[in-house]
Amino acid sequence: MAALAKTKLLYQQQGNLHQHEATITGFEPIPVEAGNDKADEQESHAIYLDETIFHVQGGGQPFDVGNIESATGSFIVTSVRNADGETVRHAGRFASVDKSNFSAGDKVQMSIDVDRRLLNSRIHSAGHILGVAIMRLSREGKLPELVETKAKHYPGDACVEFKGLIEGKAKDMIQAASDELVGEARPLTICFWSRVECAEHNVALPEKIEGDIFRAVDIEGCGAYACGGTHVTDTKGVGKINVRSIKRQKGTSRVSYSVS
Repeated sequence: MAALAKTKLLYQQQGNLHQHEATITGFEPIPVEAGNDKADEQESHAIYLDETIFHVQGGGQPFDVGNIESATGSFIVTSVRNADGETVRHAGRFASVDKSNFSAGDKVQMSIDVDRRLLNSRIHSAGHILGVAIMRLSREGKLPELVETKAKHYPGDACVEFKGLIEGKAKDMIQAASDELVGEARPLTICFWSRVECAEHNVALPEKIEGDIFRAVDIEGCGAYACGGTHVTDTKGVGKINVRSIKRQKGTSRVSYSVS
C-alpha cells in the first residue's frame, strides 16, 4: 500500500466526540489464520482514515472499539494502533457475512463504544489524581521523598509507580487524600503548551521527545501531566477511586487502584 496521509487525532482536542464522519485513505486485508474455527471473529481488514475519534493504544490507556459504517457496509473495529507515517490502523471485521467492501475515498461514519471510552477516561484521570495526592503527601512530609515514574490505566490492572518506598500502612492516608481531591470537583483541562510552558508548570517531558507543542492535562491547582489520553471534565467525574494495594520492590513502589 502506498504511503498515506497522517491521521488527525480528533479525540485529543474533542474528547467528548463519540460520532464523526471521516474519509478512508487506505484499506487492506489482514491474513486470516487457516483452520481457525473462529475465523469469522478474527480481524480481517485494516482501515486508515484522514481523522479519527478512536483512541489509539498507548500512553497507558487501552484503545477504543466501535463501528465504521458507510452505504456499502458496516465494519466492527476491534483494535486501534499507531502505524507508519503517523497513521492510525483500525483493525476489525465486517458485520455481515457477505464481506462488504470499502475503498479509499469513501465517506464513512465512525462511532465508538461510549461506555468503554468513559470507563477508560475515568480510570486514566483517576491515575493522575492518585499521583497528585501521593506527591502532595510526599511534599508535606507525610510520605518519604518520591519520584513518580510511570503509570498504567487499564481496567483491572491500573497502577501508579514511584521511585521510593511507600509503606503499606499509608494506604488509608492515600485513600483519604484521593477522596478529598475527588470531592473538590477540580476541573481537568486539556492544554497545548510549549516547552517553556511545560517547564513553568513542572510538566516532565521525555528526554528524546520531538516537537514544539505538547499536550497536557492540568488538574486545577494541583499539577499537570504530559498526556495524550482521554479524561473526565473534573475530579468528581472519576467516581470513587479505590486504593487497592501498595507493593514495594527494588526501591520502587506500585500503588494499584480501581474506580467504582
